[in-house]
Amino acid sequence: MLIVLIFILGFLIGNIVEWFSYNIPKEENAPMTSNIKNCLKYVKRVLNKHMIVSILIGTVYCILYLKYKLSIGFFRYSSGCTILFVVALIDYKTKDVYFSTTCVSAVLSIVFIIIGYMNGISIKSYVIGGISAGIFSGILAALSVIGWGDVEIFIVCGLLVGIYKVSIAAFISIVLCGGYGIIYILIRKKDKKGLRVAFGPYIIFALMFVIIF
Repeated sequence: MLIVLIFILGFLIGNIVEWFSYNIPKEENAPMTSNIKNCLKYVKRVLNKHMIVSILIGTVYCILYLKYKLSIGFFRYSSGCTILFVVALIDYKTKDVYFSTTCVSAVLSIVFIIIGYMNGISIKSYVIGGISAGIFSGILAALSVIGWGDVEIFIVCGLLVGIYKVSIAAFISIVLCGGYGIIYILIRKKDKKGLRVAFGPYIIFALMFVIIF
């Protein structure tokens, strides 16, 4: 019965995630009437789609519950991944990563690191994970391999899962994104100069894979 409630909770949070990913890229200084119209448009859009994001997040919550039960790990990963879902959706739609979203996720990860420390859990892996992920991704960004927004995502992932898991997630995400880029270039040779891939969704997909499996 509890797992059903967790799925429903995840489903509802999925709607919130979709709402944020739809509205955050909008101009903050839009008139109130415009905001109301945007909300009405969003409601129609949600009712006309298959709730993929909501179902996905509900399923992820259930899997995390089955693995971690109602532990600190469950709340750490479910809350962290929820915000990262927002980051991934915005990046996929706009090819941009907003500091406001990654900052919230980073603060949340730090809060759980502090909670773990207060409960006698070693935080060394998480601190090293955040620093190492930042240095590694920063080098890639300096070489124009990835964007600086992706550096923020990597830092958050390092703080969330630690050095070991973030290393695996980085490797998987690079392989997946690189594979997609190669296939895209081979299929559409004429458009390869304008190729721009949202790397964030690949990072977060790889992170979810590492957390679950």
